[in-house]
Amino acid sequence: MYRVLMPVDTNESRAVAQARYVAGLPDASDSVEAVVVHVFEHEEGPERAGSDDDPETVESVSRVTGFFETRDIDCRTLGARGEPTSVILDYTDDLEPDSIALGGRKRSPAGKILFGSVTMDVLRNTEIPVVVAGTAPMDRVEKE
Repeated sequence: MYRVLMPVDTNESRAVAQARYVAGLPDASDSVEAVVVHVFEHEEGPERAGSDDDPETVESVSRVTGFFETRDIDCRTLGARGEPTSVILDYTDDLEPDSIALGGRKRSPAGKILFGSVTMDVLRNTEIPVVVAGTAPMDRVEKE
C-alpha cells in the first residue's frame, strides 16, 4: 500500500486539489491510502487532538473524505494540536508515508520570509517526496 500524508487546513480549494492529486496516482483505488491530517492550532503544546478536536467536523476534511469515498480510495483522518510544521513532521516520522501531498498558496518571496511557510519548512525538513498541489478553481470545487 502506498501511503500519502495529506495535511489539510480549512481551505477547501487547496484540499480538493490535494485530493485530486492523490486520486490521480496509479491504481489509487487499489493501492493508495490517504492519511488526511488537520492541525488544530491551540495555545497548548503539541499533542494529539482531544475529543473536542474531531477533524471530521472541519469542512475541508469532510469534503476530501467524501471525495475519496466516492472513488473507493482508502482514507483515514487524524487530528492534532500544535504548530503545523511540527505536527506534519511528527506524523511523517510516526506513519512513515511514501510521500506528502501539500496544498500550496500563492505568496510572494517576501511574504514567505515575513510570515513563514509550512510548505517550505516541510520541504526543508523531510527526506521523502513532497508534492505541492496548489489550489483548485472554486467552480470545480463546488462540483466535487
